[in-house]
Amino acid sequence: MKQNTTLPESVEQWRKDPFIGLSKIMTNSKERNTLIGQSVISMLNAENENYNESEGRKLAQQVVEKNERIEINLYALFLIVWSIMAAKGQNLDESKMILNKLDEINEKELLPEIIATILATKGYHYGVSGNKTLRITYLQNALKISNVNEAHKIKLITGAKGALQTQGRLKDLEKLITKKNKVKENSEINSEEDFANLSNAIQLCQISYAKKLFEKIKSNPNKLKLLQSPDNQFDVEEIYLNFMDQPAKNNFLQNTLDDQSLEYYDKWMTTTGYLYLGKQKEGLKWARRYTQEHPIGMGNRNLQSFTLIRAEISNKNCEAAKGLLLNKIKKGYPHFLDVFFYARIALLEDKNILALDLIKKLQNSCTHYEAFERLAFELELSCELSTKDTTLFLTPIEKKSKKKSNTLETIDDNDSNTEKGVIIGISNAIQLIKTKISKFSKDKGIILLNGETGVGKEVIARSIHENSPRKTKPYIPINCGSISESLLQSELFGHVAGAFTGAHKYQPGVFEAAKDGTVFLDEIGEITPQVQIALLRVLENKCIRPIGSTETKKINCKILAATNKDLESLTSNGQFREDLYYRLNQLNIHIPPLRERVDDIIPLSNYFLSQNRTDGQSPSMSNELQDLIKKYEWPGNVRQLKNEMEKMRLLNSEKMHYEAEDFTIKEITQNLNPQFKHTNIAPPNSQINELIQNGKTALRRKEKILDLFKTAGTLTRGEIIKALQIAPGTATSYLKSLEKEGYIKKIKPSASTRTHYFEFCK
Repeated sequence: MKQNTTLPESVEQWRKDPFIGLSKIMTNSKERNTLIGQSVISMLNAENENYNESEGRKLAQQVVEKNERIEINLYALFLIVWSIMAAKGQNLDESKMILNKLDEINEKELLPEIIATILATKGYHYGVSGNKTLRITYLQNALKISNVNEAHKIKLITGAKGALQTQGRLKDLEKLITKKNKVKENSEINSEEDFANLSNAIQLCQISYAKKLFEKIKSNPNKLKLLQSPDNQFDVEEIYLNFMDQPAKNNFLQNTLDDQSLEYYDKWMTTTGYLYLGKQKEGLKWARRYTQEHPIGMGNRNLQSFTLIRAEISNKNCEAAKGLLLNKIKKGYPHFLDVFFYARIALLEDKNILALDLIKKLQNSCTHYEAFERLAFELELSCELSTKDTTLFLTPIEKKSKKKSNTLETIDDNDSNTEKGVIIGISNAIQLIKTKISKFSKDKGIILLNGETGVGKEVIARSIHENSPRKTKPYIPINCGSISESLLQSELFGHVAGAFTGAHKYQPGVFEAAKDGTVFLDEIGEITPQVQIALLRVLENKCIRPIGSTETKKINCKILAATNKDLESLTSNGQFREDLYYRLNQLNIHIPPLRERVDDIIPLSNYFLSQNRTDGQSPSMSNELQDLIKKYEWPGNVRQLKNEMEKMRLLNSEKMHYEAEDFTIKEITQNLNPQFKHTNIAPPNSQINELIQNGKTALRRKEKILDLFKTAGTLTRGEIIKALQIAPGTATSYLKSLEKEGYIKKIKPSASTRTHYFEFCK
């Protein structure tokens, strides 16, 4: 950072102590009355609001639009908060655009603490996106930044531990904490370290060590208070520890395996318990139920992430297990224990040389991570392994086989053809679309794709590019509907150096970056009037003017646009420019909804059922099931069909032939209230009623929970989770809030958390 620069009060305070909380810091600083200060405070104080409609987001957009000169570190801190809140609000497109803005800032002007926090924020973004590998990589890079002060070192190390401890990979942190970034001992970091070691030990099944750490933390009231926050979930680790302890595990198996009202963590314990007893079919049933409700995500502990994979291999369903492993790795969740499961598959498929190579790699990893107790735990749950095969995993393999193996060699990586632009279908509508693609792809004109959400507009756009003379050139898709106006203009048209705070060099927009390739503007019907004007100029003149520039630049890319809106109606009522509409609508491809092209439903279903199979086999469906699938109207179109076929595969992995009872939507269609079927005209105030009934804000969810308590009187946390289809952590947060406000009280009949429930008070 440049010397002799006076830092804003809030930045200076944040630099000294990041643990205070930026909202509190900003509120007590001179910047509280500025637009940027109000934006940061508003965003941080409205975590449970709908992000896209939040006041904080509107204020953030104003900060960028006003383009006032702001001290660069304060501006970077503002963008960091904005990116994090966008990611939390699941607007990942906008979060990524904000990170791009941070990349444009000259690092030489930034504090080392800001640079490190930017890297940690990128890690958070990718973690929310579902890529734990990139999350950890960015946290590791943040720890390598020099001259970061003591307080921020602690915060960064705490963040890195949070990402690694639930994976049993704290060992990886040892090489990252060098003499340069090692921190002094203090009570706060000691408490965090004890908890991180406890969580890590449980994931590695180091039960004796974990019990000592647990008692150490529990005997210190100050540490216990610090670690019983919702973020650290100390009580959750207690649940795991009690179950993993052998006597407790036996007691659980004797008393609860047939309990049908099991809660979130108990479902995992139930499938684990059945596998422990050698009852693999029952274990698979519960594993499917658990995984359907709780897919792999950012918050998963490693023990959980293998739940269905364990059960599938125990039932010798190799094909299903391969698909699950590949999907887990593709999502960004590789783990050193993946090779253990691949080795089990290799043994089932009589690929003994490959199995030996994988076991050798596994043993090396277990040595590094001190994970042999975890390996022993996994072997207990491996129902398909013979005693001889089990011994093989525990016997040191000194000599490496000649054949070099790779974890991913055990499964082919068949990317989805639909993602590549291959169109599946036999209907007249699809044949017409294919004809238009062949014709339009060679034309230089703009192509407008229109159709309902989920019909496959992205696939059609990709197909146009791949069938055009530009197929070897860049293809750049951008979602116009999810990005704020100021960010979108910069992304589309680029900017010159000095155009706004942080813009220290020229940055091309997507039209320029695409060069002779293709730009796909998705959700074009959502753009603001200001962006409409700017886009019209581009379409009319084939020129762009970067923000801050007085000169125009010629572009040569092909432009595709897509919308699920009726642009003609929007034009009639003045919401969309008529001249822009006619410019966009030169060449039009309409993609009908799935209900209007019934002939495509079975070919698409067969494709999704066969997707990523490595054995070359194609599952079949009974006539009754095919009739049921064709009769359903598929409001979510191809996207919904794909999800349902994947769910059917997930719940019936051992099958090669599917019957009507395997179709999960059947229950939904049978239970639909007739008065709401095929309703095209909304009743009065239906939008208001729908907003209230389907609202997902903290206010609406708390109201729904209160209504449930008024009706039932007493409820368990599991029942709340199931009723509202919310995450366990979210349910805990709302229940604690209602308990604090005096609406409910927690009843604990015994020390076991499975017996705990909540009672309505008023």
